[in-house]
Amino acid sequence: MEERFPGRSFRKALELKKEKFGKIEQYFSEVHTVRELVRLNESVCLLEIKENKSDFKVQGTGFVLFDNFVLTNAHLFEKWQKSGIQNWWEYFTITAKFNFEKQDGSESESETRSERTWQAKGVLGNNDLDYALLELTCESQTPGQTATVPPGLLERFGLVPEPNDDGGACIIGHPGGGVKKMAPTHVMRKENREQAVEQNLQSYRDDLFTVYSINYQIKRDPYADIHVTYNSCMYHGSSGSPVFDAYGRVFGLHSGGLFFDKPIAGHIVIEYAFPLLKVFENLLDEMRNNGREDLLERVKEVAKGNSHLETILNGKLNQNKDQTRCEENQEGRMETGKQPESEEKMEKS
Repeated sequence: MEERFPGRSFRKALELKKEKFGKIEQYFSEVHTVRELVRLNESVCLLEIKENKSDFKVQGTGFVLFDNFVLTNAHLFEKWQKSGIQNWWEYFTITAKFNFEKQDGSESESETRSERTWQAKGVLGNNDLDYALLELTCESQTPGQTATVPPGLLERFGLVPEPNDDGGACIIGHPGGGVKKMAPTHVMRKENREQAVEQNLQSYRDDLFTVYSINYQIKRDPYADIHVTYNSCMYHGSSGSPVFDAYGRVFGLHSGGLFFDKPIAGHIVIEYAFPLLKVFENLLDEMRNNGREDLLERVKEVAKGNSHLETILNGKLNQNKDQTRCEENQEGRMETGKQPESEEKMEKS
């Protein structure tokens, strides 16, 4: 491995890795940080999408965005979307389970009662940014008193932490469709991705094709400039997990990773998330384009006090006003038969 790093660069890379691990440990070993993440993890749920007429199912993770709306990855529904079947969303049932933190048989009676399973349906989504908005429709029959949906995380949306000093991050999700887990990590610099691939493939250092193929995937990724990358142990089943910074702000939607051989645990090379502020910006467009003004108004209320969300909302509002004004002017010219001023000048000249 040292041959890939000229001079003392390998030792420096190793020391840097140890330094980053030390910072991650520092961020997420402080009691107040852990306590805050434990509180926020209540909004994270295990999702199961089961085909109605077969045993086929897909598992993932989601989190409450606001009210009874859950955000997750769009690729969880890829099988049905690409089937070409009309009304493909009617061919499966979505369930969302909250507080699934121990395997069956190991929970106490109180812990079993705390688990809540809801049915859900799709509302909006975007394949390019790989997100889907679900609506929790009703609670499944479970013992105990009816519980409310956990609080949403929209109001806690924030910027992607800088990879330098504040790059600590933590993913909370359900890898492998199992119990909820937390995975501390560190945001990676874009220019360090290829080096990270080589470090993570040390046991395959003689297989140049494996290293080359992963780096080729990174280079041809159309969203390379958008993705937030990191190393973690969150694999299949954790798609749709929220990614938090060291201050309890949520900044990423954990969406996938680059694998070698096959997408299983231990074959992960590098993983990525979509920035949630970018997702939020697109979600506003989807709401407006699909006539969901009711959701837009509710989002405006929830976003109050979050400067990042308010900036995006104000920008969209001004953009829509300019577009409306332009359309009204165009309609007015069509009714009067008057040409734009620039065209009149061109004809006179």
